[in-house]
This record gives sequence, structure tokens and C-alpha cells, in this order.
Amino acid sequence: MAYRLGKKSKKRLVGVHHDLVRVVKRAIKITDIDFMVLEGVRKR
Repeated sequence: MAYRLGKKSKKRLVGVHHDLVRVVKRAIKITDIDFMVLEGVRKR
């Protein structure tokens, strides 16, 4: 089964370094376990 990032996960990745975003997007495509992004860039 192919998983994909939900709206909340995508929103939480806004502002995160593009290399890390690429890793997360690749990971969700190849994983056997569904996951979500819980935090992105923390506000100060």
C-alpha cells in the first residue's frame, strides 16, 4: 500500500529545510508503516 502525507503534515513542513522535506516525502512513498509529521519549524 502506498501512503501519502496528509494536509496537516504538509502544512507542518512549511519552512523546514528542503533536503529534510525531500527525505520525508521519499520516506512516506517507500515505507510499510504510515506516519505523520508532528512538528515542523518551531516558533520562537
